[in-house]
Amino acid sequence: MNVNVNAVRRVRYEMMYKTESELRARVRALKSRYGARVSINLPNKVKHEDVMSYVDVVRDIIADVDVVAHYSVKNNYVTDCSACAMKVRAFAMKLCDRGITRALLVSGSAAGGRRANDAVEILRRLATDREHEEFRRDSRRLGFLFECAFNPYFPKEEDLEREYARLEKKLASGLVGGIWLQLGSDCDALERALVRVKELCARSTDAPVRMHGSVFVPSNQLLARMRFRPWNGVFLSKEYLSSVKSAEEITMKQLKIFAHHGVIPFIESGLATDEDFQRCERLLSAYDVMDKVETTSGESVW
Repeated sequence: MNVNVNAVRRVRYEMMYKTESELRARVRALKSRYGARVSINLPNKVKHEDVMSYVDVVRDIIADVDVVAHYSVKNNYVTDCSACAMKVRAFAMKLCDRGITRALLVSGSAAGGRRANDAVEILRRLATDREHEEFRRDSRRLGFLFECAFNPYFPKEEDLEREYARLEKKLASGLVGGIWLQLGSDCDALERALVRVKELCARSTDAPVRMHGSVFVPSNQLLARMRFRPWNGVFLSKEYLSSVKSAEEITMKQLKIFAHHGVIPFIESGLATDEDFQRCERLLSAYDVMDKVETTSGESVW
């Protein structure tokens, strides 16, 4: 199989790990496969997890790696909104100390709109409260911006409209420079959403916005897990879950849509073996990056 190295290097890869040694193994496997020019995301899926230490681990292996650390409000939850905002601010400044100028801020599953201090409220406070004036000055000077999640796959219209309203509030903070699309399988919904989100970005901000879209590398084990215990907020059709072949066909269609709209794929499956990488590369053959507008970092912007 001919591998489009430029395509696989543009893609972002989420590191799946439970221990530091497992993280090191996953990063080394990625580096061995594609060299040092890889883009890595570090999730925050455990309560009170020290994600910053994992940033240091990754940079110990690849010094100039493009790394995006996630911050889950749910997994770092404190009831006091002011204290929660200060924790997010401190996380951002620690990244800036390491020369990293973005982080993915998420409310956490089932948290969006149901707690007083979710991602929308944290961004509002950081953008407007007097106590964060210094942070706003420093973040502008350093070029730091948060990135946020958006789910285009809600089947109910009222849920989808609520999601658009939340996205508009996030963009209105002036502190958001990137959007990450949730996993899903409805390609028509994805196409409609990308058109609408592009219009929303044009209205809401003068700054360029990076776009990323999540996909799985389907496997029998993954599909069985999603059928038995689906992730909250992840909407996968019966067709997608019926077989690896169907799931791969839908994923390749999504990747073509991403390429058309300048969306960077985000692989949310652990890649450890040659077989894992080969399956991922086969999917990425559908990702044509010819018509993208690029930043100096090689990522597309809207």
